[in-house]
Amino acid sequence: MAKLGFVASDIEILGRYCVAQEALLAVERLQPDLIFLDIEMPGMDGFTFQERVRAYGAEIIFTTAYQQYAIPALRAYAFDFLLKPVDEDELAGALGRFRQKRREQRQQVSDQKQNQSPASLQKIAVPSARGMLFVPLADVVYLEAHKNYTIFHLTGKRQLVATRTLKEYELLLDTQGFFRIHHAAVINLQHLTEYIRGEGGSVILSDGSEVEVARRRKQEFLARLG
Repeated sequence: MAKLGFVASDIEILGRYCVAQEALLAVERLQPDLIFLDIEMPGMDGFTFQERVRAYGAEIIFTTAYQQYAIPALRAYAFDFLLKPVDEDELAGALGRFRQKRREQRQQVSDQKQNQSPASLQKIAVPSARGMLFVPLADVVYLEAHKNYTIFHLTGKRQLVATRTLKEYELLLDTQGFFRIHHAAVINLQHLTEYIRGEGGSVILSDGSEVEVARRRKQEFLARLG
């Protein structure tokens, strides 16, 4: 995106990739907030790529020369769609909407933290079909990313599906004894029963679940355990 620097000096470009597999590894390593993604790529189309990186919580803006991909892109829950050659005004508009969404997300997390009394810090609000469920943090074994949703794995093998991304919950729970050990998993350290050594290793949780620890998260995780 050569035009990006002209319309958004506040955006840090972490990398550009032409090979899908290299880009996948970069997304895991760099954890970007926003990805500009072509649809027709060698080795992997943009929709497949999006599915592979969805759990990381990055927003996707598809950029393509083919108008017929606009509706499929939006159905794939893309943040936006830009037609090549990219118009600078349209690019600036998309980035403005992205900034606004990020501000709103940060404000929601901040408000929820500030509005919680010492007692309510022991619970987390999870949106449900009927409104809101207030789940004791002690009941949360781990959280798992699934597309744009988060699955709460609770004690007693119960599950809840929330319509917020794992990244949002990671921010909310970062001071509550939770740790993101993998791009798709945040665990409650109170439910950790065993660590198994390996390249990254894995953990056994109180419900018997075994969850992989990402290699790049291993040292920080072990340091957190003391």
